[in-house]
Amino acid sequence: MNISLNFITAKDLLDTRNEYFATGIEGVDSLIGNIERGKVYLFYGDKEIIRILIHKLIIKGSATGKVAYLNNTDYYSRKNLIDFDLLSYYAKLENLDLDDLLKKVNFAAAYNEFRQPKAVNEFLKVINDEEIQLVIFDSIDTFLRDALNKKLAIKNLALSFYCLLKYCQLKSSALIISAEYDRLQNNLIPHFIFHSCHVAVFFRFKKGKVYAYVTKHYAKATSRKFIPIDDFQTMGRITPPFRQKYQSTLNLLQDKLMPLIRDQEYSKAFKNLVEVWDHEYAAMANSGIALVMDNLNFIANLHNKSKIDFLEKALEERDKKIHELESKIAKLEKVLEKILND
Repeated sequence: MNISLNFITAKDLLDTRNEYFATGIEGVDSLIGNIERGKVYLFYGDKEIIRILIHKLIIKGSATGKVAYLNNTDYYSRKNLIDFDLLSYYAKLENLDLDDLLKKVNFAAAYNEFRQPKAVNEFLKVINDEEIQLVIFDSIDTFLRDALNKKLAIKNLALSFYCLLKYCQLKSSALIISAEYDRLQNNLIPHFIFHSCHVAVFFRFKKGKVYAYVTKHYAKATSRKFIPIDDFQTMGRITPPFRQKYQSTLNLLQDKLMPLIRDQEYSKAFKNLVEVWDHEYAAMANSGIALVMDNLNFIANLHNKSKIDFLEKALEERDKKIHELESKIAKLEKVLEKILND
């Protein structure tokens, strides 16, 4: 694709590259410094830690500038989702409004290795004229794990990566790359990505704690030593409790959506659904379904199906009684007709 070139002075370029923001996790910031524009960062390791870090970076990045987020997700086998409940939780920790932050985030996704380069190119067309301070290329290993043609998957990843890298170099944007560490398949990060990054950090869970190991840094010496990141444990919770997300979603529906509903019957139906949801709260809290709204929709569908089944059964019983009454009436009519004829 064609990317327009706008020349600036060397001083302006240096000033731009001096712009930075923190990850919001003190242990990580003290280990690698802040996220600087013009630099490439690789964060890889245990999935849960990487998911937390990506969500934090979306919030911290959008608090000070615009963010471009590109997800690599296999819808059928390796689904990577952005948890908007989690984003909302982290936004509240920063006393920020999630709706305002999300207006500064461009989201896109590639769903397989064949469409990945096209998804990147189309995404770059969208953000080409915007002043993006942070680009996140999430879960780059997704299509490498189960690829039927691994050589092609790596080739398409290279095309996608270098397009994003070129954009970030021209725009002086920070580029963050994430990958999951699989103990069975080990590290699937191609060498060209590791060699292109300025900072690389490996994260692991060990005995209930989060540890980080800086494998590469452009300005700091690295050591083969895992450093505990204690404030991963002091961020409140790694994920907000379901009760908090559930109540937040209900409040949003009650305060923002329901006042706009015109049909009063819908308002009555909503109150009935809230009673159903509250009754099935324990099931939803332990379902393992990530989004609260998915839980609410599923329980609402079950409730509706149970009501439909009840009505169908009631109608069948009524039809049966009507049929029995019709049979009795027919018999009585025959008796009456016989009496009259006699």
